[in-house]
Amino acid sequence: MKLPDIAEFIGKKEKIPEFFISFVIGKNWVQGGLWHIVDEKAEVIATGTTDAWHDSESFVQAADDSLSAAFGKLTAPPEEVHSVVFGLPSSWVENGVVTSEHLARLRTLCERLELKPAGFVVVTEAIIHFLKGRESASISCILVGMEEEEIGVILVRGGKLVGTQLVSRSISLADDITEGLSRFGIAQPLPARIIIYNRNAHELSEASQELLSWEWPSSFFLHTPRVESASDEVIITAVAYAAASELGGGTGGEAKEETQGEVAESPVSEIRSEAEVEHVPQEQENRPAEALLTERETEEVPTHPPEKPVSSEESQGGAAAFGFQEVALPQEPLPSSELPPRENTVAQWQVRIASFFHTLFAPFRLLSLPSSGRVIAVVGVFLLVGIGALFWFVPHAAVTVYVSPKNIQETLTLSVDPTHPQNPPPGIVAGRVVTSDVSGEKTTQTSGSKTVGDRAKGEVTVFNNTSQTRTFAEGTVVTGPNGLKFTLDSAVGVASESGAPEYKPGEAKVAVTASDIGAEYNLEQGSIFSVANFATSSFSARNGSAFTGGSSREVPAVSKGDQERLEKELTAELREKAASQITQALGADETVIAESVTLRVTKREFSATEGSEAQTLRLTLTGVGEALVIAKGDLTAALLAVLKDKVPAGFSLNEDQLSARITPPSNEEDGQERDKGIVRFETTVTANLLPVIDASSLARTLRGKSLGGAREQLTLIPGFSRSSVKFSPSFPLLTARLPQRASNITITVSPEQ
Repeated sequence: MKLPDIAEFIGKKEKIPEFFISFVIGKNWVQGGLWHIVDEKAEVIATGTTDAWHDSESFVQAADDSLSAAFGKLTAPPEEVHSVVFGLPSSWVENGVVTSEHLARLRTLCERLELKPAGFVVVTEAIIHFLKGRESASISCILVGMEEEEIGVILVRGGKLVGTQLVSRSISLADDITEGLSRFGIAQPLPARIIIYNRNAHELSEASQELLSWEWPSSFFLHTPRVESASDEVIITAVAYAAASELGGGTGGEAKEETQGEVAESPVSEIRSEAEVEHVPQEQENRPAEALLTERETEEVPTHPPEKPVSSEESQGGAAAFGFQEVALPQEPLPSSELPPRENTVAQWQVRIASFFHTLFAPFRLLSLPSSGRVIAVVGVFLLVGIGALFWFVPHAAVTVYVSPKNIQETLTLSVDPTHPQNPPPGIVAGRVVTSDVSGEKTTQTSGSKTVGDRAKGEVTVFNNTSQTRTFAEGTVVTGPNGLKFTLDSAVGVASESGAPEYKPGEAKVAVTASDIGAEYNLEQGSIFSVANFATSSFSARNGSAFTGGSSREVPAVSKGDQERLEKELTAELREKAASQITQALGADETVIAESVTLRVTKREFSATEGSEAQTLRLTLTGVGEALVIAKGDLTAALLAVLKDKVPAGFSLNEDQLSARITPPSNEEDGQERDKGIVRFETTVTANLLPVIDASSLARTLRGKSLGGAREQLTLIPGFSRSSVKFSPSFPLLTARLPQRASNITITVSPEQ
């Protein structure tokens, strides 16, 4: 029988959207995914993160965040995607429709995210439908859905849902599955295939290893069962597969003829309210898949039912709470030739009792103790009680929750006032200014340079070509080749020219010295010089021998930068020295505000002046160091008093989450304040605000949870970043879960570094 066409509520079938959204919803988590249909097959192209929720508002936010993460994985995401298919737990569905409470939640999600609901599928049925399509055969297996506090054990035979059992989680998953299977009443061997699914890949891996090494009761299976795991991506794919079978006419597998008790070829149902279902015609062609299954299975109950069918109280109570679809199917009947005799009912109860004690005494199996013997039984009971007490009282756990703190920053003006030693008014910190005399010396290599050397010397003959005697004073400049200048070492008088009987200029010899250092002044013999500002036709000079003695060289010298750098370095050292001396003289409850330490120089002496020749420079400084000294508690109290009104609701301010940066005191204080010793300064204070957490209530919530379950609960804390758990004692069997006693759990909230 064909299911109602999903096109009735998503639009005309010819206009199938290219992309679709799926949300797989759990008890307190949701995961989104994006898929499309290619060649009538569902292809998941991106899956989002698994996000926790606890109310309708956080449900919408978690779904939006997960879907955004899925879109973020695509290099070219589709522009518009509106059609959505939901994968729901069976606890959200009754009589083939979504319950009113959860229907309102889904409608709000669709309205807020602008989505068009295409239908829903119960996750359990989607997985079975997916496996049937992938393996092209009716499957028989045991599905195990793992949640934080409980597991759902679902028995499937020949593609039929036989029933569901809900079992509270304990330390051993295998024990829990054994208990769930025992409740079915083992009338024939169980399918030797176990499929576990969970949204935590690490937990799936650990569970697979545990089940593969478990010793199952011999009455359960004909041979060791195969263990498989289905990740969260497989679940998303299963939901997409189910929807694609309606939207695309199939997912690669041909349509199969419907048989008694099988899950419909496509388990997708329209999202309707209970009121809408009351007006749906009663013909099977127009009824939801779940209703068709229930009616068909009720009418076709086999003539040879199993000896111990699952009771409706067991099945419905467990399934509704856990989130698996409850389908009222009887067990698949065996051929009459294989039906066990009725007297085997006693054997069935023996199997169930043996399974119970197998679980109860699982820790003692390695001891190989006989079941008979009162002494051993008593010892066993005491051991059991002792181990129970061990698991109850001994384990302790320290849970550290790291959060991204909310930061506030304020710039405050405070004053250190020695006149208020106790209970100062707001803005005043009781304290004092402490001084310390310091002095020091520091030497550094010079980085400057200068040219030094000797001046060239020699003798010139001055010629007078005029008719008058001329005297040239000491220092008169004579200029030689290339503009090199020399000065007369002494005054010299030069006679006038002589015209008879033969013309002869007047002449006189005088010593000269170069005006600057350098070898270029060592002029050769016969060089011509001009004298003062006279033309050489009137007065000139010539050296009868070469000039000698001129030289030059580069030598290190003191620069202005050398002095400034040396003084800066020595001042910083003396400031630290003053702070150290002041700190050593303080009490244990006092502290020096490091930023307030200053040095007032009273004496400064350099070993060489700027520009002088020297390879090293030495500086001696003497001064007075000053610092603000306050009690640690007084500063913290002053800061808390100012910030307390700025803390938002839901957060707390602890003194160990304060940090302050002090600006050095100003030199422009009021004269009266300075005379009283009051020093005003500014401080920029930064505070990390941590969320307020009821540690006792949170410990009660976390007790007995697995590490994964505890972490998911902690993610609900505002600003949660990560968490760590330290067990005491650190023994493997005691560290699988948090202690059962809330008083044995300590919780600390710390900011993320």
